Amino acid sequence: SVGRNSCTTSSAALSDAESAGPPLASAAYLQRISRATLSNEMLQPGIVGIAKACWRPAAAGGCDAGRGGGITDDRGVWHCQSCPAPGMKALALAAVVAARVGAAMPSTPATATTAVAETSAAATAARRDALLRDGVTVVPGVLEENLLQTLRTAAAELVADDAHAALRRDPYTGSLISVSKDERLAELIGHAATLEAFKELGLGDDARWLSGYVISKPPKSPSLGWHQDAWYWDRREAYETAPLQIFAMYYLSDTRPENGCLRVLPGSHRAPRALHAVLGEAHGDAVRNETDWAASPAHRRCDGEVDVAVRAGDLVVGDARVLHGAHPNDSDERRTVITMWHMPAFASREASLRRQVAAFHSRLSQDVYLSWPRALLEPLRPHLPVDDADAVRDELRAAGDDVDDFDQSLGGYVRTPGWTGADARSRRAWEEICGGGGCVSE
Repeated sequence: SVGRNSCTTSSAALSDAESAGPPLASAAYLQRISRATLSNEMLQPGIVGIAKACWRPAAAGGCDAGRGGGITDDRGVWHCQSCPAPGMKALALAAVVAARVGAAMPSTPATATTAVAETSAAATAARRDALLRDGVTVVPGVLEENLLQTLRTAAAELVADDAHAALRRDPYTGSLISVSKDERLAELIGHAATLEAFKELGLGDDARWLSGYVISKPPKSPSLGWHQDAWYWDRREAYETAPLQIFAMYYLSDTRPENGCLRVLPGSHRAPRALHAVLGEAHGDAVRNETDWAASPAHRRCDGEVDVAVRAGDLVVGDARVLHGAHPNDSDERRTVITMWHMPAFASREASLRRQVAAFHSRLSQDVYLSWPRALLEPLRPHLPVDDADAVRDELRAAGDDVDDFDQSLGGYVRTPGWTGADARSRRAWEEICGGGGCVSE
């Protein structure tokens, strides 16, 4: 059994794991890293993906020897498993430990290789289902260590730069600095492992980048209130199951509730919640200037909310429509995330939407065209929502608009779901797609 607490141990199983698995797959290592031990009811291959999510000291998992083998996942759901085929005990443990420490899997027979493939497929399917059902999912270990270090350095310098002081004045979000302000962040636009994760999540292979931000919550800062970031509630796509817009969050340090980890309200992207009716416009002036934040519904605990605590380098993918926020950062250190916004299946969208996205992108990410060198921009072209990057550059230079990067009001876009009745256009779209019902169209 794998979990936070000690269960009955099997010395034979541990011995098998140490002989066949990575060097650190030992009882001492397991106790030190996750306070977990093996029982003689080892996990079947199909459950290893869930074990990965719990293989951390901060996970909510646990085990109960009285129930037999299995784990409790991060939602508190017990997964009871019988023993796998002979020879698979060490493999299952090795797969989890290898994922935890980034070690290479040992060479295995064909049957073991098949089991690993089945494990990976099961984990991918679970993440894909979670994205559609809950509105958020986590893909572990997407960022390689050297890139993670580069991002940390770039983000820290951006946040410390007095040139961006005006972009640090939101007490709830923390900094909100466009990634277009630093060329070192360009690699995230077409990051290969992220794009592959999008494909595995059923999002296709044509996700275009909209915008991105370095969001850094300072120490001892208040919570970021509940909100959703969709701006297209007057369109039918807002009421369909598949996400029209997604966020890709890269946390640069391990997160937990105490340092301001993400929290979400699962399923809120697909159906009305009472919270929808009482929230202000996301990142609008009224929300940013709130003084008695602790009394606001946007900052309170909400029935059914889930904390999304992750490791540095994990990828959090979410639907722009899902209600989410962040806990207060009660720690003594900054908690920084780089949030990238993408539009999946872009080429298949209606021309009117593609034009709207291109205009929106050009405004939010204009420094990509005005400041980045052509050599950097060239390989990124397939991932951008504009047909002619050179033309966009020329148009922006000719316009000479002084864009306020702090302004997130998104004037002209529809920010509220149709079921709230706050906007006539979004209500019409909701009634046409859902017939005025409570559910998003399948």
